[in-house]
Amino acid sequence: MNWIPLLASVARLLDVHDSQRTLGTAPEWANEVRNGHRDGLYLDIATIVMETISEAERSTSDEYVSFDEIVRAVFARDVHAGQEDVLYVLNVLRSPSELWYVARNHDVQALQSDKNTALIVKTTNAAEYKLSQAGRAAVALANSYQSIAYMEGDALKMLRAIEENDFLHFIQFADELTAQIRREILTIREHLEKTGLNNGANEYIRDSARYRRITENTLSTVSSAEHALHAPDIASRIELWQGSDGRGITYEMLRARVRRIRQVLEQFSRLLLELVRTSLQSGKSSISPPSFIELGISFVLNPPTEDKLDWLLRQWGALETRTPFFSALDGEGTITGSGVSRKPIGEVFNDEKIQADEFVGRLRFVDCYASQITEALSAGPLNLSTAIDNGWFIVGEAEQIADLIGVFTSPAALKLPGVLEIRLQEQTSTRITNAGTLLFNDLELRLT
Repeated sequence: MNWIPLLASVARLLDVHDSQRTLGTAPEWANEVRNGHRDGLYLDIATIVMETISEAERSTSDEYVSFDEIVRAVFARDVHAGQEDVLYVLNVLRSPSELWYVARNHDVQALQSDKNTALIVKTTNAAEYKLSQAGRAAVALANSYQSIAYMEGDALKMLRAIEENDFLHFIQFADELTAQIRREILTIREHLEKTGLNNGANEYIRDSARYRRITENTLSTVSSAEHALHAPDIASRIELWQGSDGRGITYEMLRARVRRIRQVLEQFSRLLLELVRTSLQSGKSSISPPSFIELGISFVLNPPTEDKLDWLLRQWGALETRTPFFSALDGEGTITGSGVSRKPIGEVFNDEKIQADEFVGRLRFVDCYASQITEALSAGPLNLSTAIDNGWFIVGEAEQIADLIGVFTSPAALKLPGVLEIRLQEQTSTRITNAGTLLFNDLELRLT
């Protein structure tokens, strides 16, 4: 259960209800400091109590829970409180509070009050407790706060409602799903308007592939619901249902709900893609940066050549300063040969020799790893990243990463029975080799 959204949704309504302001006075709302210890302890105990009694109602035939059972449930959550503290929370939850509100019936307004606000009820003779009607409503509201990650099930409820001719609940399910997606759209827009990425934006970016899959599956279910509304007998079914409890619902209203869900889903998908693109352009990325410690260890195990070391020094510039402040003279003479133009040497290519060397290298690679790759494919799908982790690109003292990638892009050299499928993965992988850091979309070979 998620109690915080429920608490956040009613906190300001209670502030307005308890307001001491006189009509016509200044409209400013004073800075507020809530009473309490600000440790969340009593709220934690209250939610445990509600969940314990609710779970007992679902799992047993007895709706009452004893005080000892409640205390054991609180202590099982490692709450630092005593029995008197739990009893205090129980007394608060079972105490009614009178709420005043204006009831409207067409043009008639009437001031009414409601005292059915106690969340639990205690028996008269025994220390046993059960949920009140308001308590069950609170549990239902806490359970109803759902993530958009499960909207596939909400779309499926729409489809089942059409199949069962329950068009009133179809309208309800469609409106709830539309409101849920629109809340996510507004949240993504808020992230797009902010200058930097925060935890909420990073969560969308990290799970973008999952959200895309959920959106596609939900669109597929919505399309099935739309197809069900085009059934030959749909008009007669709606007419028969309208005769019993139509409540003014028409066929066009049902169609409009489906079109609206399709529109908000497309808008959500478009904004999510924009958020991912913005994150990639802003200098921050969901891809983990390479580890300099791992890079340093690789240089110790495999010392770089003089050309590579010279290139690295040119990128870094001066390594120490001669004065308290940086100066253009700090790098003078540090790297020999800097600024000295070298006479270009014309490159001559021998196509026959290059092709022969490539052919021999490919043969050596196939002879070395063809059997291992074939055995792995016989057991199941094989990813390029897995092959790199297994070191299936090191032939002797040479790294033939190009030949390994060539097998994944054109696996005809393996000469396997059956059909090989090549799949491009959505997630990005990084690997560090002696040639540098590889950043790539993973490939998958699958033997069918």
